[in-house]
Amino acid sequence: MTTDTTSKQYKVYLTPKTGEFTYGNEIQISAEIIFNGIKTMKKSIDSGDYEVGVFTYGDITLKVLNYNGKYNDESDNRSIFNYTRDLAKIRVDYSDNNGDTTRFKGLINDEATKQDIDKETITFRVLSLDSVIRTTKVSAGIITNASLASSAIKNILNQTKILSVLNYSESNINVDQDFTIDDGTKFDNLNVRKALTDLLTSSNSVLIIDSSENMIVQSRDKNINSTLNLYGPYDLKNRENILGVKKYNRGIHRTFTSVKVGEIEATDNGYSLDYGFRQKKLTLDFITSEATQLTLATKILNEFKIPRIELEVTAPTNVLKNAMLLDPVSLNYPLRVKRIDGKFLPVIGITEIGDNEMPLPYTYGNVSISPAIAFKIIEISENSSKFETTLKLRQYGWFTDESSSLVGFAIVGRSLIGS
Repeated sequence: MTTDTTSKQYKVYLTPKTGEFTYGNEIQISAEIIFNGIKTMKKSIDSGDYEVGVFTYGDITLKVLNYNGKYNDESDNRSIFNYTRDLAKIRVDYSDNNGDTTRFKGLINDEATKQDIDKETITFRVLSLDSVIRTTKVSAGIITNASLASSAIKNILNQTKILSVLNYSESNINVDQDFTIDDGTKFDNLNVRKALTDLLTSSNSVLIIDSSENMIVQSRDKNINSTLNLYGPYDLKNRENILGVKKYNRGIHRTFTSVKVGEIEATDNGYSLDYGFRQKKLTLDFITSEATQLTLATKILNEFKIPRIELEVTAPTNVLKNAMLLDPVSLNYPLRVKRIDGKFLPVIGITEIGDNEMPLPYTYGNVSISPAIAFKIIEISENSSKFETTLKLRQYGWFTDESSSLVGFAIVGRSLIGS
């Protein structure tokens, strides 16, 4: 399968600052973007090997033509930046025949901006929107003893600096496992990202920044969006829409059969025998209650004690342009089937499979992936020069609708195929 780039492009928009916490009108700067000037865009949840509770929104570089000093800093009166170039907003849209879809939003980091005077170009380092979280601290006293974790997260996110970039709504903060914080002083003057990582991990929750710049805290469960259906090259109905599958593994590297919070541990002895004693240790000094520590350790253990299949699948961006983190995915990737010379393939209807007239066919390929396996998206990586997107998927269960028979799953003997 090849990627057709006809009628596809990326559009880039810039919104300059007009004050410390205010922004002006958005300007399209696509015409000045150098070909291949947009690097890979990435965002992920829980996707780092051997890690849990990590949220990442990748930064990009943007190479721009700078004739006549249009993108110089605010000291040049020809510049479009009247206040400061730092923290100006950047938006990147993917465009095809069906319209535009926002793929990346970020903030210019002026500290990392570099100019090539001879070539009259400028390269911006564009930090993802969560960079405002990375560079903000937790004010002393806003998290008190006996606060709920959900209340602490709300207080941390509801700050003027963060709200100048991201949207906050109390209704969007819904942790999976709420608990009481014993020592709120442990968060005083802490980096917001560090504080959030600890609170999200301990509450078995994740932070997502959606395409409308909303901050959403939720459980690790899949989104309620409709399932994205992907098909391999040997799909029996010729619905192929992916370019390839790689890095297939059982997910042992993200399996923990014991979780220790402070000095309290929760261990599944049965799974430890099957997969080895693999312990995740968490230092959460804001929790001193042993009962709370055991509750949180048990909750995280139940999430990660079972190996779950992980893999990466690549497809044209137009197929995956609406994909979001934690969206459910079905992947139909059957083996290649070839009939035995001079024999029929098993037919639709009632037939004896594997008899002399219609023996089981030859199958080729090293892995067959059933569409009954339910995956969720934990990372999205977009290659803007190739118009291709790669999803990292993690199994979360099984789809309930398993009514269709699959080559490789039919029972040898009498079976109704295609019912």
